[in-house]
Amino acid sequence: DLTLDRGAGIRLLVVGSMEPRKNVARFLEAFLLAADQAPQLRLDLVSGDAWGNVLGENTWAKVRQHPRVRIHRRISDQVLLSLYNAADYLVFPSLYEGFGLPLLEAVGHCAVLANDIPVFREIAGQIDGVHLMNLQAEPVAIAAHLVALVDINPPKPADDRGKFSWNQCASRILAGLDLPAPALRVA
Repeated sequence: DLTLDRGAGIRLLVVGSMEPRKNVARFLEAFLLAADQAPQLRLDLVSGDAWGNVLGENTWAKVRQHPRVRIHRRISDQVLLSLYNAADYLVFPSLYEGFGLPLLEAVGHCAVLANDIPVFREIAGQIDGVHLMNLQAEPVAIAAHLVALVDINPPKPADDRGKFSWNQCASRILAGLDLPAPALRVA
């Protein structure tokens, strides 16, 4: 059963593979700790197959069996969009990224809690609704921040999608090229 309304409590969404650099394992450990203290927290985890034994069998079993965790694999773009719309926060705990497309996919749908790394700082400077936090901290410290989310109203997501549309990006690139005007056209 995939009920995707925002409902009561705080719904978190994590979109990413289980590679070590994505830092999902640490976040899941923190979520399990926070969920013990705050039954209002819910988690949707969108991930492909695990990269090796990133979590450890004991932690992965706890995540799979947790009543407020839903694991989604190989989903359609429509289901992913529904998950973004139902989430209060996308949590993006990556240790390093080249860019971070899930962060942009979330814009206009839910707020974002992203690890405080350079690429996310740059994006947060351009988009409202991106909040940086230390998701490299010990799971206990991350859990405390997650529990605190229960006592605040989730921010309304900013609709800054136009800033990073394909047309906007292509127009910026074209503006920087020294080409005759009719040579390229952005569709």
